[in-house]
Amino acid sequence: PEAAPGFAELAGRAGCAQAITGLLLLLPLHRRRGQCFVPSDILAAAGTTPEEFVKGEGGAAAERAVVAMIALAREHLNAFEKGAPALPVSLRPAFLPLALTNAYLDKMEKAGSSALRRTAALSTLRRHWLLLRYAMRGWMPL
Repeated sequence: PEAAPGFAELAGRAGCAQAITGLLLLLPLHRRRGQCFVPSDILAAAGTTPEEFVKGEGGAAAERAVVAMIALAREHLNAFEKGAPALPVSLRPAFLPLALTNAYLDKMEKAGSSALRRTAALSTLRRHWLLLRYAMRGWMPL
């Protein structure tokens, strides 16, 4: 408990990376529901609007918005991973779910425009393998 406050910024980076990845994974569902949770400034920079993005009329601009969101998630993940080795051993288990984030981002990046229509999935074996690797190494460089 005494060490945790000193790692609040690192925890924030981890939370942002995981939240953005979760948002991207749920994009197809959100779009079917007519919902858009991608920030409007990112959509505008990509050249689309929330309405176009949800209706599927964004075309290449919608894809650019997804690429920008992936880049933002990676920025937060990289910042977390840079500081993760300094985490006390007692705090490391709290960040174990983040072990899947990079794999999901890779999968969405490779999916390209289909990430707007289909949720990226990792096999159960892959998810468990990643979790085991990170649990055993404690966020030390792989």
